[in-house]
Amino acid sequence: MEDKEDLLSTDLMINQQAYVQLKEIAIWGRIISILSFLYSVVIAVGAVAACIKIVNINNRVEGNKGGIVKAASAGIIYLSVACIVIFLSLYLFKFSKNMLGAFTNNNQQQLALSFQNLKIFFRFTGILAIILLVLTLFAIIGILITVSKN
Repeated sequence: MEDKEDLLSTDLMINQQAYVQLKEIAIWGRIISILSFLYSVVIAVGAVAACIKIVNINNRVEGNKGGIVKAASAGIIYLSVACIVIFLSLYLFKFSKNMLGAFTNNNQQQLALSFQNLKIFFRFTGILAIILLVLTLFAIIGILITVSKN
């Protein structure tokens, strides 16, 4: 525990090797965040297209009144995924932007802000991973229960 306190009580320096690694991480973070933003747009367009297609298919089938509900459900799911991807991309982009800005301007506050954004990105990703793991377990349990009844 003393080592951690000693490290924080002194001025922590970023050596050349750490600088090169962090700069490359920031560049790749920016690339991934921009691609993720584009992916969000594709998901959102897919949500609208899926809603329109579901409504059109259900309108052709006589007596089928559930088309609007199915379309709205699919749209909500797709748009929720798009919003999550946008949220994650935003914090990854902020990390990259502030990290590169900190190195360009030799600014300690920007460096700290970049790590804060990275922390939020990882925290949200971890929470999302736990939620998806729990949902997957529930799905597996549901499948096993369904199969065992047959």
